[in-house]
Amino acid sequence: MGNRSTTIFIVLMRVELPQQWEKITIKGVVFDMDGVLVDTSPCHAIAYGQLWQSLKIDGPGYASIAGRSTKAVVSEYAASLSSEEQREAVTLKQSAALEILAKTDVGFTDVASALERLSSTNIPMAIATSASKASADLVLKRLDIRNYFQEVVTSADVERSKPAPDLFVKAINKIDIDAAEVLILEDSVSGIAAALASGAYAVTVRQAETLTDELRNHSRFLGHFDTVGSVIDTLVELLIHYQSKTENKISSQSNKSSESV
Repeated sequence: MGNRSTTIFIVLMRVELPQQWEKITIKGVVFDMDGVLVDTSPCHAIAYGQLWQSLKIDGPGYASIAGRSTKAVVSEYAASLSSEEQREAVTLKQSAALEILAKTDVGFTDVASALERLSSTNIPMAIATSASKASADLVLKRLDIRNYFQEVVTSADVERSKPAPDLFVKAINKIDIDAAEVLILEDSVSGIAAALASGAYAVTVRQAETLTDELRNHSRFLGHFDTVGSVIDTLVELLIHYQSKTENKISSQSNKSSESV
């Protein structure tokens, strides 16, 4: 992963910068993991299905709990269990998910190349995921993408899960960027709610759930993208936009200095 010049992208790819992006500043990027960087949602859905069956509970469909920590989900839908039984249920689900993840191809084809493009700009990147640390470590190592990220924040690092903003707030603090200058990539309603509550900008990617009008119309929601790659292309275009504005400003100042001599 070399540090190639951002100007490479001026030659290789240019996309039209959406009007909403033209007046914003992005200096850091935080990614959700499941459903954004890795196709793990089917694995977690199976693991939850096994858990509900073992507990003889009519649990929710995975789409309605996507983005939330296992602890939070079990606490809500298995509230009749004792605290110890809930801890055991969380461990059971997480162990089942790890077993499934270990033998399942969870890679999205666009992610590695998109991360490489963004990495060459030297913009700080982090992951904020409701997954367990063991799950995050497993899939990031399998796909060999861990080194792209300065920080990885998991459910073990915070008390509250999405839609609370805690995961994103912690990740943003770790990369030491003002939240108002951070872009978050998410795929779930709870994740977008958490992202916007953190004070950052946010986009949805892939097969995102239908957002509420409040979230969709939020001033810091920048729209939906079909792939991570398309978001990165737009972000790189924004960085080129900054570079061009800076160079023009320097050139203008230099011309004024020359004229005053």
